[in-house]
Amino acid sequence: MTAAPFALPSSNGRPALGVGETEGAHPQWCARNHRCTAERLPDGEHASRPEIWATAAGRIVAIRYRSRDGRHDHLQVTVSAALDPADETSAQSHARAVITTVYAAIVQLGEPKTVTAQANPTILEGHLR
Repeated sequence: MTAAPFALPSSNGRPALGVGETEGAHPQWCARNHRCTAERLPDGEHASRPEIWATAAGRIVAIRYRSRDGRHDHLQVTVSAALDPADETSAQSHARAVITTVYAAIVQLGEPKTVTAQANPTILEGHLR
């Protein structure tokens, strides 16, 4: 049997408590270690353990954060993809394609009630032109 070209790995993450949480209580998924700053800093956040996917195409690391008061929740995703060091044009093109694909996925999946596609997203920093 041939493996699918892309299969989601199983997650060892725990679901959030959601209903009934109180300010300062840790969600079930919170790492409750040095990553969680909710109890140590005035603007601290709960933080999950990193979920790490090592694939043939690269490495993906995701960490979920929630503000101390529970009103803001976000996911930080870091992607590491191999580039061709011998071909700068190809490397630049591949890097831009990875960024564009991540952006398209975020827009397609949507963020509850807030994400809409922009024709030209604002690039705050970067050198991939």
